[in-house]
Amino acid sequence: MARRILVVDDSETSLFLVQSIFEDNSAIDYILESDSQKALQTLYDNSIDLIVLDLMMPALDGFEFLSRIKKDEQTQNVPVIALTALQDSESEKRAMELGANDYLRKPIDIDELEQKINLYL
Repeated sequence: MARRILVVDDSETSLFLVQSIFEDNSAIDYILESDSQKALQTLYDNSIDLIVLDLMMPALDGFEFLSRIKKDEQTQNVPVIALTALQDSESEKRAMELGANDYLRKPIDIDELEQKINLYL
């Protein structure tokens, strides 16, 4: 059975780059969401093995998204890789305190992201 990754990012470029990692990998299914509210529903409607999450999004930002899913028994054990343009250590500390398993800064380093995804899957 394929592992399923939920990628949540309001940047089309980031979604495209993350998608390119998995295109040729039949062992991984991925769901791309540019709307964090829809992504929450997608998470509850599907069996998700890993979330790659942008922290800076309109409406529901990644910090609030993390906070909600880590408080919910159904989703609290899904690993989350925060992927963000935020460069400050306070944002990283906050994401980790809210339950992120890892924190990667943009611009995306495809090799590093792929290594982290393989680590958590």
